[in-house]
Amino acid sequence: MVKGTNRTVIEINDTGNNMFEKVLLFVTPEYGKLSGSKLKAEAQKLIDKYYPDMLESAKIRDVYRKRKLIKMLCIIFGAVAVLAVAAIIILNIL
Repeated sequence: MVKGTNRTVIEINDTGNNMFEKVLLFVTPEYGKLSGSKLKAEAQKLIDKYYPDMLESAKIRDVYRKRKLIKMLCIIFGAVAVLAVAAIIILNIL
């Protein structure tokens, strides 16, 4: 039997866990009118309490992304520096 009720659902697609690809949290009707930021904060508290390793894997992933970005910026900066030095040398020869 299908009921015609509206439910607020928080869907987490990136769990950071190999075993679980998605988490669905069904909000009780009396709290369904809360703002999205409040609901997300409460969902994060729940995840932190029951699945602390999910949080850790997300943090680890962020660290790797930041390291990759820093490496790319260093490579770009190095390439620009080499080109600038080459341009100075060429201009001094001419």
